Amino acid sequence: MTRAEIRATLVVVVLAVVGVIALWPRDAAPPAAESSSVLQPAPDAGPDDPGALADARAAAELEPCPAPVPGAAPVGALAGVTLDCLGAPGRVDLATALGGRDTLVNLWASWCGPCRDEIPALQAYAEQPGAVAVLGVDAADRATTALALVESLGARYPSVSDPDQVVGPKLGAPPILPASVLVRADGSVVDIPPQVLRTPEQVRAAVDAARGAAR
Repeated sequence: MTRAEIRATLVVVVLAVVGVIALWPRDAAPPAAESSSVLQPAPDAGPDDPGALADARAAAELEPCPAPVPGAAPVGALAGVTLDCLGAPGRVDLATALGGRDTLVNLWASWCGPCRDEIPALQAYAEQPGAVAVLGVDAADRATTALALVESLGARYPSVSDPDQVVGPKLGAPPILPASVLVRADGSVVDIPPQVLRTPEQVRAAVDAARGAAR
């Protein structure tokens, strides 16, 4: 092949690549962006007006935050973690509140798009017979913003506010949202592979797999 032919071939290749780039959708997102949101502070995190918070809690009608099971051993991974209950005034010592029962702990935020798909599935699962307890952990939102979201989605299972995002690292969850782990009755913690659980059947399958994992 002559030099002229080589140059002509290179020009054709370059033009083909440029054409592919030009036709590539500008709004295409990588698969990870469709399935998770990188954990980050929310722009509106901060204190709420007490009156607005009381109204938001009344409208959301969340179930009470978990209370300790008498005689149960605390969850060692959560020792010292005490957070505000999202649905009512009061603080929750997570180490004692989650001991003695299997609990699906779900990390979420109002600014996490995939969380909006998962929260209704978690609520539907929580209503099924034989479901384990479900506890939401809201990351770095104003409480009123978080309450507005769960009200709009019809979710009633309890949540706590985690403005400093301490629960995820304590439980070994990945730094993305949504993220879930199973805290078992004996205090052990089982990771649930990162995914968006869009149906109650997917939630149950993930929980059952975690409950059956070796201790």
